[in-house]
Amino acid sequence: MIIAEGGILLFSYPFTDEWERDNDLFNSFLSAFTSFSDEFFSKGLDRVKFGDDTLLIQSVESFSICYLFKGQTYPAKQKLDNFVESVQKSTSIWETLKTFYKTSQVVNVNDIPQIENLLTSIFLN
Repeated sequence: MIIAEGGILLFSYPFTDEWERDNDLFNSFLSAFTSFSDEFFSKGLDRVKFGDDTLLIQSVESFSICYLFKGQTYPAKQKLDNFVESVQKSTSIWETLKTFYKTSQVVNVNDIPQIENLLTSIFLN
């Protein structure tokens, strides 16, 4: 998921049917939780564990890029770092995200065709 400032869901890409849930509800929970942690702790929220599931969060400019997964944290963090770096290096992806954010629109995978290849090459390998 990519969440913009103010808790606005910008993009979501579930890798399995198991995660095809109410993105707005999850996004609202995550935004509230992040705001709470920012108020009470000196450092921002970067990971949350929910049973077997872990959520990694990386802030980049006005966005929070989130990766929810099961398994080892270290390889997942490397994948998230790689994805964030690749998105920032891709002018077309980065500018499209910014444009959609400014117009308060949710990005569909078809709006940025190269993002699906990037996601699958990084997270599914």
